[in-house]
Amino acid sequence: MPNSLGQRLKFMRGNEPQKSFAKRLSVGLRTLQHYESDERKPSAEIVHAIARLGWNPAWLLTGEGEQQLAANEDPVSQATNALANMLSQPGAEQAWQFVKRAKSQATARLRDNADYVLLDRHWIRPKNQAGKIEFEQFVDSLAFKRSYFDALGFPPDRGRLVRVRGDSMEPELSDGDLVLVDTGDTLVQLGSRQFALCMSDTEISIRSVCLAADGRWQITGGRDLAPCLVEPNGGGLSIVGRARRSWKKYG
Repeated sequence: MPNSLGQRLKFMRGNEPQKSFAKRLSVGLRTLQHYESDERKPSAEIVHAIARLGWNPAWLLTGEGEQQLAANEDPVSQATNALANMLSQPGAEQAWQFVKRAKSQATARLRDNADYVLLDRHWIRPKNQAGKIEFEQFVDSLAFKRSYFDALGFPPDRGRLVRVRGDSMEPELSDGDLVLVDTGDTLVQLGSRQFALCMSDTEISIRSVCLAADGRWQITGGRDLAPCLVEPNGGGLSIVGRARRSWKKYG
């Protein structure tokens, strides 16, 4: 059984010539040769490339687990998780640096692409300043057609992907749903109900918001939260973006 990263890469390549395998991994021939001879430490780029070919990135890095991904496993998520697991190991700072470096390189490549843009999904948390949130550690990324944002009417750099936690917005939004938030749209309109990413003193949540006739915000939050009226940007509640699209999680 291969007992080093370089040997595991050779095992994956099998009888395929190094040149064609390097091309499929989108790396240079010399780079692949350095990887296979264990002269170069693994980068996030090579881990993601291996995952795209159907191999288990955790097995590449550690030699443990199944060699190949199951059909229902997402390559991007599996590669990201494998890299994140390295953060608890010796050399964690170095591991995190190449995660960030590969993410920025991938983003730069897609920003240069005329048709697609890469949008990151983040963990989020409140900032010290009132009404501000911090889109913290990136979790994974999804590619979108630029024309999709043209149709929605806002630029991609204002978009954030947020995963719903909990069931307070049932039945409209469920635990695990993915929401696209326009962080540049914080205007609440009269008679127009919209889903917004709201921040209070204690939580960040997605709520249904509209402007009442008396100028206050009417807030609802699913079947378990009764509608209430609050002063705009009052009571510790701020709107930091508008939810524009959502995708259901099944299973």
